[in-house]
Amino acid sequence: MKNLIKALGIITISGIIALLLISCDENGKIGGGGGGIFGSSTINISTPADFNAIRNNLRGNYTLTANISMAGYDNWAPIGTWSDPFRGKLNGNGYKITGLTINRPTEDYIGLFGVIKSGAALNNIALENVSIQGLSEVGGIAGLLESSTINNSYSTGIITAVRGNAGGIAGRINNSGIQNSFSSAVINASNTSGNFGDAGGIAGIIYYSWIANCYSTGNITASSTSGSYGDAGGIAAEAINSDITNSYSRGDITANRGTAGGIVGMTNDSVITNNAAINSNITASTAGRIVGSATDSDIIINNFALDSMITTAFFESLHNGTSKTYTELRTQNTYSYSISSGGLGWNFSNIWRIPQGGGFPVLRWQ
Repeated sequence: MKNLIKALGIITISGIIALLLISCDENGKIGGGGGGIFGSSTINISTPADFNAIRNNLRGNYTLTANISMAGYDNWAPIGTWSDPFRGKLNGNGYKITGLTINRPTEDYIGLFGVIKSGAALNNIALENVSIQGLSEVGGIAGLLESSTINNSYSTGIITAVRGNAGGIAGRINNSGIQNSFSSAVINASNTSGNFGDAGGIAGIIYYSWIANCYSTGNITASSTSGSYGDAGGIAAEAINSDITNSYSRGDITANRGTAGGIVGMTNDSVITNNAAINSNITASTAGRIVGSATDSDIIINNFALDSMITTAFFESLHNGTSKTYTELRTQNTYSYSISSGGLGWNFSNIWRIPQGGGFPVLRWQ
């Protein structure tokens, strides 16, 4: 009964978020421009200067109409701050943003966008070859995502938090959702005495949020000195009252003074279901193939893990999932078969596909 109540509670959180945020179609794509809280006028973005000007109208409805190179900006200033966040809509529209460089090691909320709030919606954002460094809440697309959504998006490159949280898509997400997205970025979170910093493949920390149909492939490291701690996870480092489903990670994961897991480092009052950890190595103080550390209130069921994965830790987690071979984890039926038939129940009609020639699942829009 307790688990049933817990599951219904998470569904309620997701439902409330869905009602507050812009609606998505069955493929996770946000409904077309015009109407709604964003108004009917779409502003086209075709140059780096156009993109930079988004900061002058943080409630606008924007669409990329060309590839954007950020090479001309030596040290990009993130769009949106805590007091004046981005609240609009941005559709990447199949175009790429490349060469983003940010070196702000003494500043929080670092990414292409610093702070995104209040029902904002980012869709189809392709962010390639980034080099991003900030103090804390550091992500490829957003430092902080709050009461908003990111869908059908990705990042590549290197993302580093000097003393705090880092994620491939967002550093931290609160009351928000990320779905149908991936990151191949290398994620690093460094921690000094008395501080905490987490590294996650999609997000550093998630609160009252959900991540679905996502994956990460880059190596993820939370490096801590004596007196500091940091967790690391293939999808998120920490999940608090949140839901992570139908996702996987593949990179090596390290948390030398913390917990690490192929999906999540540490969970509390969360649901972690129908995921796959395909990591070769996980090294931490406490490590698990799926979740490093969990509470009795968590629901962690029906997850798969690579049978040859090596976990190196002082303490081994009990949350290790069902073993699958390398070959099985490159086979569609492993994921697409229904849960009752021994699979993960993933949607290969609209969301996932196996690449031509074989391999691990990728998103159908790729």
